[in-house]
Amino acid sequence: QFAQLHAELRSWEESLGEPASTLRLSADLEAGGTAAALAREEAWQQGSATFLRRLEIAYVGFEDVVCPLQLALYEVKHGLRLQAMAASPTVVAAQDGTAATDVARHAYALVTSLLRFPAAGRDGP
Repeated sequence: QFAQLHAELRSWEESLGEPASTLRLSADLEAGGTAAALAREEAWQQGSATFLRRLEIAYVGFEDVVCPLQLALYEVKHGLRLQAMAASPTVVAAQDGTAATDVARHAYALVTSLLRFPAAGRDGP
């Protein structure tokens, strides 16, 4: 079963989890998040969630290998979602089923600020 896990992880790396593609998506979101980039991010989120569920169900006896991979993937998912929110808070809010109210605007400002932190100011770090 470990060989099967290895093959599945390799397949993930060559498809949805391909590093260059994921970094390109991140760069596209950071550059302003066009509708196409936001759609790619949403598809990436859904595909990743499916993959994570598969790892959890199919490889119960391999927690020592699977758990760190899951954690890393959750971190990437979180980072991409933060970038998507910063790029277009109203689109992401609509996808999440929330309204773009004052609370959403304040959340957007907070996320944008956090994405910039830590950053050196004009006076240095």
